[in-house]
Amino acid sequence: MRGTSRALFVSTMKLTNAMESGVKRLLDRVRSASPAEEGTCWCPLCRADIMALALSTLPPRYATRRPGHVEDDARLAESLSAAVSRSVSHVGSFPKHPSGGAVASEELVWIVNFPLEECFRAIEPLIRSREGACDCWQCRCDMVAFALNRYPPRYGVELGGRTHMRESDREQMRIELVPFLELAVGIVSKVPRHELSTATL
Repeated sequence: MRGTSRALFVSTMKLTNAMESGVKRLLDRVRSASPAEEGTCWCPLCRADIMALALSTLPPRYATRRPGHVEDDARLAESLSAAVSRSVSHVGSFPKHPSGGAVASEELVWIVNFPLEECFRAIEPLIRSREGACDCWQCRCDMVAFALNRYPPRYGVELGGRTHMRESDREQMRIELVPFLELAVGIVSKVPRHELSTATL
């Protein structure tokens, strides 16, 4: 899934990992407080790499309704700060581009949530195979949120239509996600939120 289609796919979902907005807000503060002479590269590629690396080390917090700020939780705020600090340091030491070869600001760089993409690819046959499973968008998002909150995060970066993720790795990820999705389909089918709005995942 590339470029515009990925943006459209993500923007139409009722599903977010609250850690993403938390990392973005913290990264904005870190960048604005960084002196120009510090030397940290903030080109689109380095910034995306920092975010992807930080998000891959933080516990997921998926929700299908507007989540609160994760920074309001002192324990999570500390984890966020440590993850962003480590990621800024790592990407600053090992940028993907040569020294002085920062990616231009107009380049399209996408942060890719690999488990999220593979969950939505894997959920279709599971819903079809389960009698009585609801196929509405709300239930699908609830099922995916349930599964992803129990699976290790793995983010990456897409530049020029390419990512580092091999198709064999994607297939393995789908295999690993299926047991969580099967459990999610069963639970969400019993208490669908389009009927019971107070149910939580």
